[in-house]
Amino acid sequence: MRWSDLKIGRKLTIGFGSLIVLIIISSMVGFNGIQSVGNALFVVGDKEAPVADMSMEMALALMEARNVMEEFKGATAAIATDDVSQLAGLERKYNETLSSFDTFTNAILEGGTVGDVVVLKTDNEKLAKLILAADEVHDKKFQVAAAEMMNNGRLLIKKKAETDKAMEAMEDIYDEVLADTAAVEGMIGKEIDERTRKAGLGAEAKAILREEVPLTDMVMEAMLALAMSRIKLEEFIQSNDLAELAENEEVFNETIKEFDKHVGAILDGGMVDGTQIYATDNKNNCNYTYRAEHGYCHNHNCFQLWWIWGSKK
Repeated sequence: MRWSDLKIGRKLTIGFGSLIVLIIISSMVGFNGIQSVGNALFVVGDKEAPVADMSMEMALALMEARNVMEEFKGATAAIATDDVSQLAGLERKYNETLSSFDTFTNAILEGGTVGDVVVLKTDNEKLAKLILAADEVHDKKFQVAAAEMMNNGRLLIKKKAETDKAMEAMEDIYDEVLADTAAVEGMIGKEIDERTRKAGLGAEAKAILREEVPLTDMVMEAMLALAMSRIKLEEFIQSNDLAELAENEEVFNETIKEFDKHVGAILDGGMVDGTQIYATDNKNNCNYTYRAEHGYCHNHNCFQLWWIWGSKK
C-alpha cells in the first residue's frame, strides 16, 4: 500500500506515533546524560574533591612539621642563641601537625568529617596504597628523626648550660691565678729594688741580673701563657669548625705546658730556653707561685668541659 493511498487519519496516527517514539528516545538519552553528569559531579564534588583537599592538607601538615623542626633547631642552636622558652610551644605545634596528618590520612582511607567537609572513603586502590606508604614513612622515619633531633637539641642546651657554668668558674680561676702571678711579679720587682738599693759591689748587681731578672721573665712568660690559654678558650666557644676546634685544642694544651714550665722554673730552677733560672728563695714568692700553679692545674677539669662539649659538636 502506498503512502498516498492511506487515509488522512492513519497518516496522522503514524506521524504522531513516530514523533512520540522520537520524544521517548530523546528523553531517555537526555535522562541518561543528566544522570551521567550528576554522577560525575558527585564523584568530583563529593568524593574526589574532598580526597584531593585532604591530600593537600596532609602535605601542608608535613610542611608545617618540617618548619617547626627548623624553628626547634634554631631555638636549640647553642652556638648562636639558645631560647629554652620557645621549646614548649614548638613541641606543642609539632604534636598538632602530627595529629592533623593522622586525621587527614584516616579521612581518606576510612572516610569521615573533617571540620565542615564530609570525606567519603576512597575506592581508588592505588591512591590508598600511596596514602598508606606516606603514612608509614611519616610514622616510622619522619617522626623518629624528629624525636631524635629534639632530644639532641635538649641535650645540646643542657651541655651549653654546663659549659656556661664552667666558663664562669674559669673566669674566677683565671682572675685568681692572674692575681697570684702578678703578686709574684711584684715581689720579685721589690726584691730587685731592695737588692739594688743595698748593693754596693758589682758582684751583687751581677747576682741581681743573674737570679732576679730571669725570674721576672719567667713570671711574665707564665702570665702570657695564662692569657693565651684564655684566648683559645674564647676562640673555641665562638667556633663551629671541627678543624679549627682541633687546632685550638692543640694550642691550648701547649699553653698549659708553657705555664707549667715557667712556674716550675720559678719554684725549682732549671734551664729554660737556654737561660739558667735560679729557684726563688723568697717564701712569699713560693707560696703565691704554688697557689697559681695549683689553682690553674687543679681546676683544669673545669676547662676540659669545653673540649668535651666541642667533641660532641
